[in-house]
Amino acid sequence: MAGIAVFASWLPVFGQEDSGGSTVTLGISTSLETSDNADLSLVSPGNTTQLNTTFTLGFESVTRSQALRFSVSDTLRNGDGPGSDSGLRGPDLFLSYGNQAANARIDLSAQLTTRDVDGDPDEEELDDPDALLVSDGTLSVLTLTAGLETGLEAPVGAFLSFSQTSRDYSADAQVRLDDNRRFGGSVGLILRPNDVTEARLSFGFDEFEEDDFAGTKRSTRSYNIDASRRLDPVTTIRAGVGWTEITEDFDDPTLESPDETGLTSVLGFERDLAAGSFSAELSRSVASNGGRTDLAATRIFALPSGSVELTLGAAKPAETGVQAVGRVAFSRATNDQRLGLSLSSQVSVNNDSEVQRDTIADVSYDYRLNARGSLGLDLDYVQTSGLDGVGIIDRTRITATANFRRELTADWTLSTGLRHRVSREEGLPDASSNTFFLTLGRDYSWRW
Repeated sequence: MAGIAVFASWLPVFGQEDSGGSTVTLGISTSLETSDNADLSLVSPGNTTQLNTTFTLGFESVTRSQALRFSVSDTLRNGDGPGSDSGLRGPDLFLSYGNQAANARIDLSAQLTTRDVDGDPDEEELDDPDALLVSDGTLSVLTLTAGLETGLEAPVGAFLSFSQTSRDYSADAQVRLDDNRRFGGSVGLILRPNDVTEARLSFGFDEFEEDDFAGTKRSTRSYNIDASRRLDPVTTIRAGVGWTEITEDFDDPTLESPDETGLTSVLGFERDLAAGSFSAELSRSVASNGGRTDLAATRIFALPSGSVELTLGAAKPAETGVQAVGRVAFSRATNDQRLGLSLSSQVSVNNDSEVQRDTIADVSYDYRLNARGSLGLDLDYVQTSGLDGVGIIDRTRITATANFRRELTADWTLSTGLRHRVSREEGLPDASSNTFFLTLGRDYSWRW
Protein backbone atom coordinates (compact mmCIF):
# COMPACT_ATOMS: atom_id res chain seq x y z
CA MET A 1 0.00 0.00 0.00
CA ALA A 2 2.85 2.40 0.83
CA GLY A 3 4.49 1.61 -2.52
CA ILE A 4 1.32 2.42 -4.45
CA ALA A 5 0.96 5.66 -2.52
CA VAL A 6 4.51 6.68 -3.42
CA PHE A 7 3.92 5.76 -7.07
CA ALA A 8 0.75 7.85 -7.14
CA SER A 9 2.63 10.83 -5.73
CA TRP A 10 4.81 10.79 -8.83
CA LEU A 11 1.83 11.35 -11.09
CA PRO A 12 1.37 15.03 -11.91
CA VAL A 13 -2.38 14.79 -11.56
CA PHE A 14 -1.97 13.90 -7.88
CA GLY A 15 0.10 16.94 -7.15
CA GLN A 16 -2.85 19.29 -7.34
CA GLU A 17 -4.01 20.96 -4.14
CA ASP A 18 -7.41 22.46 -3.55
CA SER A 19 -9.44 23.85 -0.71
CA GLY A 20 -11.53 21.74 1.59
CA GLY A 21 -12.41 21.14 5.21
CA SER A 22 -11.42 18.87 8.06
CA THR A 23 -13.56 17.47 10.87
CA VAL A 24 -12.60 15.80 14.15
CA THR A 25 -15.23 13.79 16.03
CA LEU A 26 -14.95 12.51 19.58
CA GLY A 27 -17.66 10.21 20.89
CA ILE A 28 -18.42 8.53 24.20
CA SER A 29 -21.24 6.09 24.86
CA THR A 30 -22.07 4.18 28.05
CA SER A 31 -24.48 1.24 27.99
CA LEU A 32 -25.88 -0.71 30.92
CA GLU A 33 -27.28 -4.14 29.98
CA THR A 34 -29.00 -6.80 32.04
CA SER A 35 -29.54 -10.22 30.44
CA ASP A 36 -30.97 -13.53 31.59
CA ASN A 37 -28.65 -15.49 29.25
CA ALA A 38 -25.81 -13.29 28.02
CA ASP A 39 -23.94 -16.03 26.11
CA LEU A 40 -27.03 -17.67 24.56
CA SER A 41 -26.33 -20.92 26.40
CA LEU A 42 -28.69 -23.85 25.92
CA VAL A 43 -29.51 -23.62 29.65
CA SER A 44 -29.29 -20.17 31.20
CA PRO A 45 -26.62 -20.03 33.93
CA GLY A 46 -28.21 -16.96 35.50
CA ASN A 47 -28.53 -13.20 35.16
CA THR A 48 -25.68 -10.99 33.98
CA THR A 49 -25.15 -7.25 34.31
CA GLN A 50 -22.69 -5.58 31.96
CA LEU A 51 -21.49 -1.98 31.77
CA ASN A 52 -19.86 -1.08 28.44
CA THR A 53 -18.24 2.28 27.71
CA THR A 54 -17.21 2.95 24.11
CA PHE A 55 -14.76 5.69 23.12
CA THR A 56 -14.57 6.82 19.48
CA LEU A 57 -12.17 9.18 17.74
CA GLY A 58 -12.66 10.14 14.11
CA PHE A 59 -11.01 12.43 11.57
CA GLU A 60 -12.13 13.40 8.07
CA SER A 61 -10.57 15.69 5.50
CA VAL A 62 -12.31 16.06 2.14
CA THR A 63 -11.38 18.27 -0.81
CA ARG A 64 -12.47 18.30 -4.44
CA SER A 65 -9.91 15.67 -5.42
CA GLN A 66 -9.02 13.69 -2.31
CA ALA A 67 -10.48 12.33 0.89
CA LEU A 68 -8.82 11.04 4.06
CA ARG A 69 -10.90 9.31 6.73
CA PHE A 70 -9.80 7.73 9.99
CA SER A 71 -11.62 6.35 13.02
CA VAL A 72 -10.69 4.28 16.06
CA SER A 73 -12.87 2.96 18.84
CA ASP A 74 -12.74 0.47 21.68
CA THR A 75 -15.05 -0.67 24.44
CA LEU A 76 -14.16 -0.90 28.12
CA ARG A 77 -16.28 -3.59 29.76
CA ASN A 78 -17.06 -4.28 33.39
CA GLY A 79 -19.53 -7.05 34.19
CA ASP A 80 -20.92 -9.22 36.94
CA GLY A 81 -22.46 -12.65 36.55
CA PRO A 82 -22.07 -15.63 34.20
CA GLY A 83 -20.82 -14.70 30.76
CA SER A 84 -19.74 -11.21 31.83
CA ASP A 85 -16.56 -9.61 30.49
CA SER A 86 -14.06 -7.17 31.92
CA GLY A 87 -11.33 -5.17 30.26
CA LEU A 88 -11.00 -3.86 26.73
CA ARG A 89 -12.94 -5.80 24.07
CA GLY A 90 -10.56 -5.04 21.22
CA PRO A 91 -10.26 -2.10 18.82
CA ASP A 92 -12.20 -1.15 15.73
CA LEU A 93 -10.02 0.76 13.28
CA PHE A 94 -10.73 2.30 9.89
CA LEU A 95 -8.41 4.24 7.59
CA SER A 96 -9.06 5.20 3.99
CA TYR A 97 -7.46 7.51 1.49
CA GLY A 98 -8.72 8.33 -1.98
CA ASN A 99 -7.37 10.69 -4.60
CA GLN A 100 -8.93 11.29 -7.99
CA ALA A 101 -8.01 13.80 -10.65
CA ALA A 102 -8.63 14.16 -14.36
CA ASN A 103 -6.89 10.98 -15.45
CA ALA A 104 -6.05 8.79 -12.44
CA ARG A 105 -7.48 7.49 -9.20
CA ILE A 106 -5.99 5.80 -6.15
CA ASP A 107 -7.82 4.19 -3.22
CA LEU A 108 -6.25 2.75 -0.07
CA SER A 109 -8.02 1.38 2.99
CA ALA A 110 -7.36 -0.60 6.16
CA GLN A 111 -10.03 -1.86 8.54
CA LEU A 112 -9.94 -3.89 11.74
CA THR A 113 -13.20 -4.98 13.36
CA THR A 114 -13.70 -6.91 16.58
CA ARG A 115 -16.95 -8.53 17.65
CA ASP A 116 -18.13 -11.18 20.10
CA VAL A 117 -18.63 -14.56 18.44
CA ASP A 118 -22.04 -14.90 20.09
CA GLY A 119 -23.07 -11.56 18.57
CA ASP A 120 -25.06 -11.16 15.37
CA PRO A 121 -22.85 -11.55 12.26
CA ASP A 122 -22.67 -9.17 9.33
CA GLU A 123 -24.29 -10.20 6.05
CA GLU A 124 -20.92 -10.52 4.28
CA GLU A 125 -19.83 -13.13 6.84
CA LEU A 126 -22.46 -15.63 5.76
CA ASP A 127 -20.13 -17.40 3.30
CA ASP A 128 -18.67 -19.05 6.41
CA PRO A 129 -20.78 -22.11 7.39
CA ASP A 130 -20.01 -21.34 11.04
CA ALA A 131 -21.09 -17.67 10.89
CA LEU A 132 -24.12 -18.36 13.12
CA LEU A 133 -22.29 -20.67 15.52
CA VAL A 134 -22.46 -19.47 19.13
CA SER A 135 -19.23 -19.66 21.12
CA ASP A 136 -17.26 -17.75 23.74
CA GLY A 137 -14.56 -15.37 22.58
CA THR A 138 -14.10 -12.71 19.93
CA LEU A 139 -13.49 -12.52 16.19
CA SER A 140 -11.02 -10.02 14.72
CA VAL A 141 -11.20 -9.31 11.00
CA LEU A 142 -8.39 -7.31 9.35
CA THR A 143 -8.93 -6.13 5.76
CA LEU A 144 -6.41 -4.23 3.62
CA THR A 145 -7.20 -2.98 0.11
CA ALA A 146 -5.30 -0.96 -2.47
CA GLY A 147 -6.34 0.10 -5.95
CA LEU A 148 -4.86 2.25 -8.69
CA GLU A 149 -6.44 3.16 -12.04
CA THR A 150 -5.00 5.40 -14.72
CA GLY A 151 -6.35 6.67 -18.02
CA LEU A 152 -9.80 7.51 -16.67
CA GLU A 153 -10.54 9.76 -19.64
CA ALA A 154 -8.06 8.27 -22.12
CA PRO A 155 -8.55 5.68 -24.89
CA VAL A 156 -6.21 3.30 -23.03
CA GLY A 157 -6.02 2.84 -19.27
CA ALA A 158 -4.76 0.37 -16.70
CA PHE A 159 -5.77 -0.82 -13.25
CA LEU A 160 -4.14 -2.65 -10.37
CA SER A 161 -5.77 -3.81 -7.12
CA PHE A 162 -4.89 -5.96 -4.12
CA SER A 163 -6.75 -7.07 -1.01
CA GLN A 164 -5.92 -9.13 2.05
CA THR A 165 -8.29 -10.38 4.74
CA SER A 166 -7.50 -12.33 7.89
CA ARG A 167 -10.02 -13.73 10.38
CA ASP A 168 -8.62 -14.55 13.83
CA TYR A 169 -10.56 -16.03 16.72
CA SER A 170 -9.59 -15.74 20.36
CA ALA A 171 -8.50 -18.85 22.25
CA ASP A 172 -12.00 -19.63 23.55
CA ALA A 173 -13.61 -19.47 20.10
CA GLN A 174 -10.85 -21.57 18.48
CA VAL A 175 -12.27 -24.64 20.18
CA ARG A 176 -14.96 -24.67 17.46
CA LEU A 177 -13.78 -22.14 14.86
CA ASP A 178 -10.74 -21.91 12.57
CA ASP A 179 -8.63 -18.90 11.59
CA ASN A 180 -8.28 -18.20 7.87
CA ARG A 181 -6.50 -15.79 5.53
CA ARG A 182 -7.15 -14.61 1.98
CA PHE A 183 -4.94 -12.61 -0.39
CA GLY A 184 -5.95 -11.63 -3.90
CA GLY A 185 -5.71 -9.06 -6.60
CA SER A 186 -6.17 -8.19 -10.25
CA VAL A 187 -4.33 -6.32 -12.97
CA GLY A 188 -5.45 -5.36 -16.45
CA LEU A 189 -5.90 -2.95 -19.32
CA ILE A 190 -8.89 -0.77 -20.19
CA LEU A 191 -9.71 0.02 -23.82
CA ARG A 192 -12.14 2.75 -24.86
CA PRO A 193 -12.43 2.83 -28.66
CA ASN A 194 -15.22 5.43 -28.39
CA ASP A 195 -17.34 7.27 -25.86
CA VAL A 196 -19.91 4.48 -25.44
CA THR A 197 -17.74 1.34 -25.43
CA GLU A 198 -15.31 -0.01 -22.85
CA ALA A 199 -13.38 -3.30 -22.77
CA ARG A 200 -11.27 -4.76 -19.95
CA LEU A 201 -8.57 -7.43 -20.22
CA SER A 202 -7.68 -8.70 -16.77
CA PHE A 203 -5.83 -11.32 -14.77
CA GLY A 204 -6.92 -12.13 -11.22
CA PHE A 205 -5.64 -14.37 -8.46
CA ASP A 206 -6.83 -15.47 -5.02
CA GLU A 207 -4.93 -17.38 -2.30
CA PHE A 208 -6.91 -18.86 0.60
CA GLU A 209 -5.61 -20.69 3.69
CA GLU A 210 -7.53 -22.04 6.66
CA ASP A 211 -6.16 -23.47 9.90
CA ASP A 212 -8.62 -26.38 9.92
CA PHE A 213 -7.82 -30.00 10.69
CA ALA A 214 -6.90 -30.63 7.04
CA GLY A 215 -4.78 -27.49 6.54
CA THR A 216 -6.71 -26.29 3.48
CA LYS A 217 -4.89 -24.21 0.84
CA ARG A 218 -6.77 -23.04 -2.28
CA SER A 219 -5.37 -21.10 -5.25
CA THR A 220 -7.49 -19.45 -7.95
CA ARG A 221 -6.35 -17.94 -11.25
CA SER A 222 -8.72 -16.19 -13.67
CA TYR A 223 -8.31 -14.62 -17.12
CA ASN A 224 -11.13 -12.42 -18.41
CA ILE A 225 -12.19 -10.20 -21.29
CA ASP A 226 -15.22 -8.02 -20.50
CA ALA A 227 -16.92 -5.34 -22.57
CA SER A 228 -19.81 -2.93 -22.09
CA ARG A 229 -21.59 -0.68 -24.59
CA ARG A 230 -24.15 2.07 -24.04
CA LEU A 231 -26.79 1.64 -26.72
CA ASP A 232 -28.54 4.89 -25.80
CA PRO A 233 -28.57 7.26 -22.81
CA VAL A 234 -30.59 4.78 -20.70
CA THR A 235 -29.57 1.34 -22.01
CA THR A 236 -26.32 -0.59 -21.48
CA ILE A 237 -25.33 -4.13 -22.40
CA ARG A 238 -22.40 -6.12 -21.01
CA ALA A 239 -20.67 -9.31 -22.13
CA GLY A 240 -17.59 -11.20 -21.02
CA VAL A 241 -15.71 -14.46 -21.38
CA GLY A 242 -12.85 -15.96 -19.38
CA TRP A 243 -11.09 -18.98 -17.97
CA THR A 244 -10.71 -19.98 -14.30
CA GLU A 245 -8.36 -22.49 -12.68
CA ILE A 246 -8.72 -23.61 -9.04
CA THR A 247 -6.27 -25.92 -7.26
CA GLU A 248 -6.64 -27.19 -3.70
CA ASP A 249 -4.01 -28.75 -1.42
CA PHE A 250 -4.01 -30.06 2.14
CA ASP A 251 -1.41 -30.50 4.84
CA ASP A 252 -2.92 -33.94 5.45
CA PRO A 253 -1.30 -36.17 2.77
CA THR A 254 -4.24 -38.59 2.84
CA LEU A 255 -6.60 -35.93 1.46
CA GLU A 256 -6.84 -34.78 -2.12
CA SER A 257 -9.24 -32.72 -4.22
CA PRO A 258 -9.53 -32.54 -8.03
CA ASP A 259 -8.61 -29.28 -9.73
CA GLU A 260 -11.54 -27.23 -11.04
CA THR A 261 -11.12 -25.49 -14.39
CA GLY A 262 -13.53 -24.15 -16.95
CA LEU A 263 -14.84 -21.44 -19.19
CA THR A 264 -16.65 -18.49 -17.62
CA SER A 265 -18.99 -16.01 -19.25
CA VAL A 266 -21.47 -13.24 -18.48
CA LEU A 267 -24.20 -11.42 -20.42
CA GLY A 268 -26.01 -8.47 -18.87
CA PHE A 269 -28.60 -5.82 -19.73
CA GLU A 270 -29.45 -2.61 -17.85
CA ARG A 271 -32.06 0.05 -18.63
CA ASP A 272 -33.17 3.13 -16.73
CA LEU A 273 -36.93 3.65 -16.73
CA ALA A 274 -39.14 6.62 -15.97
CA ALA A 275 -39.66 5.44 -12.39
CA GLY A 276 -36.84 3.02 -11.61
CA SER A 277 -34.75 0.57 -13.60
CA PHE A 278 -34.59 -2.96 -15.00
CA SER A 279 -31.58 -5.26 -15.26
CA ALA A 280 -30.93 -8.91 -16.12
CA GLU A 281 -27.83 -11.10 -16.09
CA LEU A 282 -26.89 -14.60 -17.19
CA SER A 283 -23.51 -15.89 -16.01
CA ARG A 284 -21.39 -19.01 -15.92
CA SER A 285 -18.67 -19.26 -13.25
CA VAL A 286 -16.33 -21.80 -11.68
CA ALA A 287 -16.22 -22.29 -7.91
CA SER A 288 -14.18 -24.60 -5.69
CA ASN A 289 -16.85 -27.30 -6.04
CA GLY A 290 -17.25 -27.02 -9.85
CA GLY A 291 -19.13 -25.02 -12.47
CA ARG A 292 -22.15 -22.86 -11.72
CA THR A 293 -24.83 -21.07 -13.79
CA ASP A 294 -26.87 -18.08 -12.56
CA LEU A 295 -29.79 -16.17 -14.08
CA ALA A 296 -31.42 -13.17 -12.40
CA ALA A 297 -33.63 -10.20 -13.27
CA THR A 298 -34.11 -7.10 -11.10
CA ARG A 299 -36.84 -4.45 -11.28
CA ILE A 300 -36.59 -1.34 -9.13
CA PHE A 301 -39.64 0.92 -8.71
CA ALA A 302 -39.03 4.48 -7.52
CA LEU A 303 -41.98 5.69 -5.42
CA PRO A 304 -42.72 9.27 -4.27
CA SER A 305 -41.72 8.42 -0.68
CA GLY A 306 -39.77 5.17 -1.07
CA SER A 307 -38.82 2.33 -3.38
CA VAL A 308 -39.54 -1.31 -4.19
CA GLU A 309 -36.94 -3.78 -5.44
CA LEU A 310 -37.81 -7.22 -6.88
CA THR A 311 -35.19 -9.78 -7.92
CA LEU A 312 -36.07 -13.21 -9.25
CA GLY A 313 -33.63 -15.80 -10.49
CA ALA A 314 -32.25 -19.31 -10.47
CA ALA A 315 -28.88 -20.83 -9.61
CA LYS A 316 -27.43 -24.18 -10.67
CA PRO A 317 -24.34 -24.97 -8.57
CA ALA A 318 -22.35 -28.11 -9.18
CA GLU A 319 -23.77 -31.34 -7.74
CA THR A 320 -27.17 -29.78 -6.98
CA GLY A 321 -30.37 -29.17 -8.87
CA VAL A 322 -31.71 -25.81 -10.01
CA GLN A 323 -32.33 -23.56 -7.00
CA ALA A 324 -34.66 -20.57 -6.87
CA VAL A 325 -33.12 -17.32 -5.59
CA GLY A 326 -34.52 -13.83 -5.12
CA ARG A 327 -34.86 -10.68 -3.11
CA VAL A 328 -37.74 -8.38 -2.18
CA ALA A 329 -37.16 -4.99 -0.57
CA PHE A 330 -39.54 -2.15 0.30
CA SER A 331 -38.83 1.20 1.92
CA ARG A 332 -41.06 4.14 2.72
CA ALA A 333 -40.38 7.34 4.64
CA THR A 334 -42.64 10.23 5.65
CA ASN A 335 -42.15 13.17 7.97
CA ASP A 336 -42.65 11.10 11.12
CA GLN A 337 -42.40 7.43 10.04
CA ARG A 338 -39.91 5.15 8.31
CA LEU A 339 -40.56 1.54 7.29
CA GLY A 340 -38.14 -0.93 5.74
CA LEU A 341 -38.76 -4.54 4.71
CA SER A 342 -36.45 -6.97 2.96
CA LEU A 343 -36.31 -10.71 2.31
CA SER A 344 -33.60 -12.50 0.36
CA SER A 345 -32.72 -16.11 -0.35
CA GLN A 346 -29.41 -16.83 -2.08
CA VAL A 347 -27.28 -19.89 -2.83
CA SER A 348 -23.55 -19.67 -2.12
CA VAL A 349 -20.45 -21.87 -1.95
CA ASN A 350 -18.65 -21.45 1.37
CA ASN A 351 -14.97 -21.71 2.24
CA ASP A 352 -15.33 -25.46 2.70
CA SER A 353 -16.62 -25.90 -0.89
CA GLU A 354 -20.11 -26.70 0.41
CA VAL A 355 -23.30 -25.36 -1.20
CA GLN A 356 -25.59 -23.58 1.23
CA ARG A 357 -28.71 -21.45 1.19
CA ASP A 358 -28.61 -18.10 2.99
CA THR A 359 -31.97 -16.63 3.98
CA ILE A 360 -32.10 -13.12 5.45
CA ALA A 361 -35.15 -11.13 6.52
CA ASP A 362 -35.18 -7.64 8.03
CA VAL A 363 -38.03 -5.48 9.27
CA SER A 364 -37.46 -2.02 10.72
CA TYR A 365 -39.96 0.63 11.76
CA ASP A 366 -39.32 4.04 13.30
CA TYR A 367 -41.94 6.48 14.53
CA ARG A 368 -41.05 10.02 15.56
CA LEU A 369 -43.11 11.03 18.58
CA ASN A 370 -41.96 14.64 18.56
CA ALA A 371 -38.91 16.73 17.72
CA ARG A 372 -36.77 14.90 20.31
CA GLY A 373 -38.20 11.42 20.81
CA SER A 374 -38.84 8.35 18.64
CA LEU A 375 -39.79 4.68 18.90
CA GLY A 376 -38.11 1.90 16.95
CA LEU A 377 -38.86 -1.76 16.21
CA ASP A 378 -36.41 -4.10 14.49
CA LEU A 379 -36.61 -7.78 13.56
CA ASP A 380 -33.67 -9.66 12.00
CA TYR A 381 -33.79 -13.27 10.81
CA VAL A 382 -30.76 -15.12 9.41
CA GLN A 383 -30.60 -18.80 8.43
CA THR A 384 -27.96 -20.96 6.73
CA SER A 385 -28.76 -24.48 5.60
CA GLY A 386 -27.11 -27.14 3.42
CA LEU A 387 -28.50 -28.21 0.05
CA ASP A 388 -28.95 -31.73 -1.33
CA GLY A 389 -27.53 -33.54 1.66
CA VAL A 390 -24.44 -31.34 2.11
CA GLY A 391 -22.99 -31.76 5.60
CA ILE A 392 -23.82 -28.26 6.85
CA ILE A 393 -25.54 -27.94 10.20
CA ASP A 394 -28.64 -25.79 9.80
CA ARG A 395 -28.45 -22.71 12.01
CA THR A 396 -30.83 -19.80 12.62
CA ARG A 397 -30.42 -16.51 14.47
CA ILE A 398 -33.39 -14.25 15.33
CA THR A 399 -33.11 -10.85 17.01
CA ALA A 400 -36.07 -8.62 17.91
CA THR A 401 -35.49 -5.17 19.42
CA ALA A 402 -37.84 -2.48 20.70
CA ASN A 403 -36.28 0.82 21.71
CA PHE A 404 -37.09 4.37 22.72
CA ARG A 405 -34.67 7.14 21.74
CA ARG A 406 -34.64 10.69 23.01
CA GLU A 407 -32.36 13.65 22.38
CA LEU A 408 -31.80 15.11 25.84
CA THR A 409 -29.86 18.09 24.47
CA ALA A 410 -28.35 19.03 21.15
CA ASP A 411 -25.48 16.62 21.89
CA TRP A 412 -26.66 14.03 24.43
CA THR A 413 -28.86 11.10 23.36
CA LEU A 414 -30.61 8.52 25.56
CA SER A 415 -31.73 5.13 24.25
CA THR A 416 -33.45 2.34 26.15
CA GLY A 417 -35.27 -0.83 25.21
CA LEU A 418 -35.58 -4.61 25.18
CA ARG A 419 -33.84 -7.15 22.96
CA HIS A 420 -34.92 -10.77 22.49
CA ARG A 421 -32.52 -13.22 20.78
CA VAL A 422 -32.95 -16.82 19.68
CA SER A 423 -30.26 -19.19 18.40
CA ARG A 424 -31.25 -22.48 16.75
CA GLU A 425 -28.87 -25.25 15.76
CA GLU A 426 -29.92 -28.52 14.15
CA GLY A 427 -30.07 -31.34 16.68
CA LEU A 428 -30.03 -29.03 19.72
CA PRO A 429 -32.76 -27.20 21.68
CA ASP A 430 -33.25 -23.48 21.14
CA ALA A 431 -31.20 -21.00 23.14
CA SER A 432 -32.76 -17.64 23.93
CA SER A 433 -32.07 -14.49 25.92
CA ASN A 434 -33.83 -11.31 27.00
CA THR A 435 -31.83 -8.14 27.50
CA PHE A 436 -32.75 -4.74 28.91
CA PHE A 437 -30.42 -1.94 27.87
CA LEU A 438 -29.96 1.73 28.70
CA THR A 439 -27.49 3.79 26.66
CA LEU A 440 -26.33 7.37 27.08
CA GLY A 441 -24.00 8.90 24.50
CA ARG A 442 -22.62 12.11 23.13
CA ASP A 443 -20.58 13.15 20.09
CA TYR A 444 -18.30 16.19 19.98
CA SER A 445 -17.37 17.61 16.59
CA TRP A 446 -14.93 20.30 15.47
CA ARG A 447 -14.60 21.57 11.91
CA TRP A 448 -12.16 23.98 10.33
